[in-house]
Amino acid sequence: MAPCHVCDSPRLEPLSAATRPLALVSSDVQAIEAQVTWARIARAEASSFGIMGSSIAAAWLAHELGEIAFFADEDESRRGNSLMGRPILTLAEVPPGATVFIPMSRNVAEGIIARAGRLPIEFRYLDWNQLDPVSGSVVRPPRQTDEGRRRA
Repeated sequence: MAPCHVCDSPRLEPLSAATRPLALVSSDVQAIEAQVTWARIARAEASSFGIMGSSIAAAWLAHELGEIAFFADEDESRRGNSLMGRPILTLAEVPPGATVFIPMSRNVAEGIIARAGRLPIEFRYLDWNQLDPVSGSVVRPPRQTDEGRRRA
């Protein structure tokens, strides 16, 4: 490491072209692993558990988790269909008291929760911005209640 020519302190070298992609992949893998971990915790605590969305990402997460009861989707054209043998429900059709894990960004998750209004659904999601890029750890998202379901 060469010293800085201005202040003589050690200078950190930028990631090389070869290692930069590995660092990005590593943080992405940590984010995915954290998402699966928190979804497993939410599923274990739920009486009825579903995943928001019916895309490839939702199907992949369902495969990683194993048993889920349903998929929930805001796209009315998917209503009544099934994915991986599980029904695709609108939010209004989700069983009261069920937990729906939203494997999406905080902004998207909060928009879905806001549109759901007062439906008796417990929403759970992981705010990726709270993920420590070094350790991959995150403070456990709180359970969503009627009053606090807009926070994660």
